Amino acid sequence: MLSRKGRGLALVLALILLVGALPLGAAAEEGTGRSGYTVQTFLEEEQPQDLVALFQQVYRTGRETEVTGACYDLLSARQQSCYRALENIPLDQILTAALVGGYRQVGVSIPELLGLTLTGTIDEEGKFTADENAQWKERALYTDLSAAVYALRNDRPDMLWLSDMQVGYRWDELQEGVVKLGNTVFYFRLALGNEVKELWEQSLEAVEDIAREADREPDTYSKLKKAYEILGQGNEYGQEITSDRQAYLCHQAYSALVFDDDCLPQCDGYAKAVKLVCGELGIPCVLVRSETHMWNNVQMDDGLWYNLDLTWDDEGEELSYDYFLIGSETVVDGQAFSQQGDHQEVDVYQLASGADPVTLPYPVKNREAYEYQGEDYPPLTFPDVTRDAWYFEAVEESAALGLFHGNDQGLFQPERDITRAEFCQVAANAAGPDWEDFEGENQFADVADDAWYVQVVAWAAEEGIMNGDGDGRFRPEDPITREEMCQVLYNLLNRQPVEDGGDSLFPDDGEISAWAREAVYACHSLGLVLGNDDGSFRPRENTQRSQAATVFVRYSNAA
Repeated sequence: MLSRKGRGLALVLALILLVGALPLGAAAEEGTGRSGYTVQTFLEEEQPQDLVALFQQVYRTGRETEVTGACYDLLSARQQSCYRALENIPLDQILTAALVGGYRQVGVSIPELLGLTLTGTIDEEGKFTADENAQWKERALYTDLSAAVYALRNDRPDMLWLSDMQVGYRWDELQEGVVKLGNTVFYFRLALGNEVKELWEQSLEAVEDIAREADREPDTYSKLKKAYEILGQGNEYGQEITSDRQAYLCHQAYSALVFDDDCLPQCDGYAKAVKLVCGELGIPCVLVRSETHMWNNVQMDDGLWYNLDLTWDDEGEELSYDYFLIGSETVVDGQAFSQQGDHQEVDVYQLASGADPVTLPYPVKNREAYEYQGEDYPPLTFPDVTRDAWYFEAVEESAALGLFHGNDQGLFQPERDITRAEFCQVAANAAGPDWEDFEGENQFADVADDAWYVQVVAWAAEEGIMNGDGDGRFRPEDPITREEMCQVLYNLLNRQPVEDGGDSLFPDDGEISAWAREAVYACHSLGLVLGNDDGSFRPRENTQRSQAATVFVRYSNAA
């Protein structure tokens, strides 16, 4: 890698500087006849050291989602609409579009943006500038467009025409000081002109060829290793750049995919090629950046994410595997991977705006290297419960026992607080009542007769398993506390009294409610609850779904 041998690397990180606007009112039907374009600039071909300050603040969407390897999945609905609009522009349309200032200009209609209005001024040259009241709203649109372009560049590194762009929009003046947004306009500077189409087609053909050969292998590990070998053996690092064409293509996947061209890849060329081949093989893969380098994160068949750096493994005469599927704490050359200077992850794309922050996070990597067992691991029951989680075995067993099920998306949501209604359902699943003969009635005012949990709540109340709060309420949507959980388990166990000795008391014993004390220590004595790392019980804390799964598996095994 460059830092070892002093090779100069200019990562092509094109940062977007967009300015737009959000609606300030309903659009009028008639305008003044004045119209124009607002075009924003991209900083292109910057050196990484010049960008460090821009990466210090990271935007966050606030959306919770499984990390799939696709940036698209992390975008908001409007950002996704912008993403799709850009992705769906045919390359032939770009190649034949009007040439404006060296850029091919393509206008597209994005429903979420079309017709939005904003206030501002139009100068004598016809330039529109939003006023102070609209500036914070400009940043929100700017953030959405930025996130969309960044995400698409990372999801689709084959689309090399995205590397040098500008973005703008058409506007029409409705009345003095008010304009309506028309089409969003994307501008593409094609460094190699119409040759870009041939390069793109050759890249995709190479991806298919490499993946086809790798796909003959019997399992995920072997497929990935075969693709790694094909790419590594067909390339060497592009140290000498002798033309503008090479200077451009060494940062594109094409340079690592097409072996009979004189353009050799640098680190981003390697990483982008790996991502495309992994995508063809159905292996989730992410591009990862530091200030000086690019490599990949790959999700393997065990459900965990690992680091993979073909650039560093392709340094010598023979391909090495020192950086193939290693963990964040795997030691290579005397230093943990994540502590190596060139592998200090830089938190994704960021822009100097305070509005609508967006984060497109990297996956959390396993600390240890991947362990190949000779075949694929069994598939995960829940994609958000990985094998490195402390509760993995308990959640898997709870699902196998029919105690727990996932949500509509197939996720377990292990760190979410379990509600009283959900806990009641799991208790019923564990007890296995005869529903055919059950004729219990709903006793609680806050449990609707058509609620999905009405039957199990009626059963729990009739059997004395779970009771309300004394005023006719069950509080079905409230989280269940840890001491309440123990009381339910104790009731399921038919109240087997257990004496507690002084040595066995939790250090926070005084916080346990008097009504729950016997149940808490009975559950502790039976090994159903063990306390926290510091020995405390924390009786008033809410119970997470992973914790509930753990205690119910222990209960089922002890029953």
